[in-house]
Amino acid sequence: MKPDNNTQEKLNDIINGYAKQLPDKIKDIETICEQVFSLPRDDDRLKKFHRIVHTLAGSSGFFGYKILVEPARELSKLIKNIIENNIDLDEILKIQIKKYIGYFNELINTNDKFKNQDVTKVFIKTPNHEASITQKEQKEKLIFIVEDDKYLRESLSIQIQNFGYKVYSFANPEDLQKNSKNIVPSLIIADIIFSENSISGIDFISKLDKTTNERTFVIFISTANDPDTRLRAVKAGGDAYITKPINFSNLIEKIESLLNTVEIDPYRILIVEDEPELSSYYSAILEGTGMKTMTVNDPSKVFAPLVNFYPDLILMDMYMPQYSGIEIAKCIRQMDSFFSIPIVFLSAETDKNKQMAAMSMGGDDFLIKPIEPNYLISSVTIRAERMRILRSFMEKDGLTGLFNHTKIKENLVNAFKYSSRNNIPLSFAMIDIDSFKNVNDTYGHPVGDKVIVAMSKLLQQRLRSTDIIGRYGGEEFAVILKDINSSCAKNILNDLCVNFSKIKHQAGDKEFFVTFSAGIASFPNFNDPVDLCDAADKALYKAKNFGKNQVVVAEKMFC
Repeated sequence: MKPDNNTQEKLNDIINGYAKQLPDKIKDIETICEQVFSLPRDDDRLKKFHRIVHTLAGSSGFFGYKILVEPARELSKLIKNIIENNIDLDEILKIQIKKYIGYFNELINTNDKFKNQDVTKVFIKTPNHEASITQKEQKEKLIFIVEDDKYLRESLSIQIQNFGYKVYSFANPEDLQKNSKNIVPSLIIADIIFSENSISGIDFISKLDKTTNERTFVIFISTANDPDTRLRAVKAGGDAYITKPINFSNLIEKIESLLNTVEIDPYRILIVEDEPELSSYYSAILEGTGMKTMTVNDPSKVFAPLVNFYPDLILMDMYMPQYSGIEIAKCIRQMDSFFSIPIVFLSAETDKNKQMAAMSMGGDDFLIKPIEPNYLISSVTIRAERMRILRSFMEKDGLTGLFNHTKIKENLVNAFKYSSRNNIPLSFAMIDIDSFKNVNDTYGHPVGDKVIVAMSKLLQQRLRSTDIIGRYGGEEFAVILKDINSSCAKNILNDLCVNFSKIKHQAGDKEFFVTFSAGIASFPNFNDPVDLCDAADKALYKAKNFGKNQVVVAEKMFC
C-alpha cells in the first residue's frame, strides 16, 4: 500500500533536507581529513574520521545516493585498517584517501544525475498488524435474533444483552425484513427451520444483500446436526453453527470471537542513531506502516525511554561517538527488565566476524546499511511480533487472556504514579466469584473454567478500553479504573454485579446462576498503591461477610 499524504510529505521533507546538507557532510569529511594529514597522529581523530565516513556509507543509500555507498564503504574499510593495524599514513595512502573524497565531491556536484532512485516511491506493503477497532471504540454492535420459539428468542435476547450488546429479536425472516428498516446488524443469529409458511433460515441468509460495505456475521442454530445441513449453512455464508439445545456459554464465546477483535497496540520501536536525518528517515518509514517510534540521537540518554516508552524492539546503530551500539546493548542486557528485548544493529559493517561479535554482545539481528524500506519493515515487524508473543506468555493469564497477577500489580503502581502526579482520581476493584468452590465441586472444573471465562468476557465487554483488567488468581479478578472516583466506581461495579447475576451458565442439561462480590479503594483516599490494594482486599472481605453479591467501598479506617 502507498503511504498516506502526511507520511509522504514527511518523507519528502526528510529526503530534501538530507540532500541540502549532503555537501556539508562531505565538507566535514574534507576538514577532518586535512586535520588527520596535517596534525600528529591521533587515534581518536582517526576514529572520528572513520565514523563520519562510515555514517555516509550507511545513510547515503537510504536517501537515494546509492552511487556513494561503495566508495564510502571502501574508504571506511581503509581508515579502519589504518587504525587497527597501526599503519603509518604515507603519501600513497594520503593520495588514495584524497581520491575517494574527490570522488564524493564529483558525485555531489552532479547531484540529481546520480540520484538514481526516488526513495519516496519505494514503498511499502503494509504488514497486517494495524490496531483493530474494538467494540468500545466504534458504534454499538447490533445483533439480530431470528427464532420462532418465543421462549428461546427472549431468553437469548436477555442473556446477550447482559454482555452489553444491543439486541433485536424477530419470530421469522419476514418479520425481520418488515421491521428492521434497512438497519445492518453486526451479527445475525438465525434458526434454520421455521414454520411451513416461512422461508428457511438458510434461504433467507443466502438472499441477503452482500453488497454493503458493513460485514454481517451469521450464526446458525438448529436441532439438525447432519453434514448436508452444515454444508448448506456454510455455503449460505454461515460463520458458526450451534446445535440445540443451545449452550449459552458456547454461543457467547462464538459471538465474542466474531465481533470483538483484539485491540493490538502499534509496535513501539526505539531508534538509537546519532545521525538525526537517518533516525528521522527510519522513523518516517516505520510510522508510515502504523508503528510508533521514539528516536534517541545521544546513546547515553537511551535508558529513560526504555522505561517510559517501553519499546518492543530497539533499532540501534553500531558505530556511534562516545558509546558504541555494542556497549549500549551490553548495558541494556544487564538490566533484568530488558534482558529479552530484541536489539537490531544497523551498520555498514560487512565483516561477518565483526557482525557475529556484535551479535554475541547482545544483538539479535544485524542489518547492513543501506537497508531497503520493505526489508527494514519486515525485519522489525517479525522481531517485534515475537517480542509481543513472548511478553504475552509472561504477562497474560492463559485461560482468560487478561493480565496476570504480577502484571496487574505492576500496572496499578504505574497508574497510581500517574494519578498522583496529575492529581486525578483512581479506583482499584477486587472482584471474587461467590461460592466458586461449590461450582467446581458440583459441576466440575471445566464448567468452573467457563464461569471464569464468562466473568472475564463481561468485564472486557462492559468496561472502557482505558480500564485495565486482570485475573488476580483463581476466581479473583482486579480492575484499575482510571480517572474514576469511588462513587462512580461503585455504580459501575454494581451494574456489573447485576448483569453477571443474570447470566445463565450450563453444565450438561443443568442450568445455574452465579454472583460476585467486590471491594473498591480509591486515590486520593489512599496514598500508596500497596495501601490501595490492601484496602480493596479488605473491602472485598467485608462484602463477603455482608452476604455476598454486593460491592463495598473501602473507607479510610481500612488502612
